[in-house]
Amino acid sequence: MFDGNFNEADFDFHGGYLTYLTNGNREFIARFKYNRGAMGPFKTFLKKNFNVTEYLSLLNNNVTPMKALESKGYVPPHIRKACKDMGVEVSTANYLEILKTKFITK
Repeated sequence: MFDGNFNEADFDFHGGYLTYLTNGNREFIARFKYNRGAMGPFKTFLKKNFNVTEYLSLLNNNVTPMKALESKGYVPPHIRKACKDMGVEVSTANYLEILKTKFITK
């Protein structure tokens, strides 16, 4: 497995799947079937915070792509927007609290 940083030229997106070329093989990175707009922020965070081996080893250990990035502080765009709109600090925990207060009546 390649042990360097991610290179933009080695990414490929087809049919909703983001893959990465390592040693002649295409490796699964993430799926963006319904929200392709989230791919840009995802890739940017991935390139800045992971090397290829580190990320792929997480996936090989059954960690989902989102959980892998969240382990280093990634917050998806829709969660970031919702938190900003509500005037709270951007975090997944705050987003879940927003959902609870909005959709669960006491």
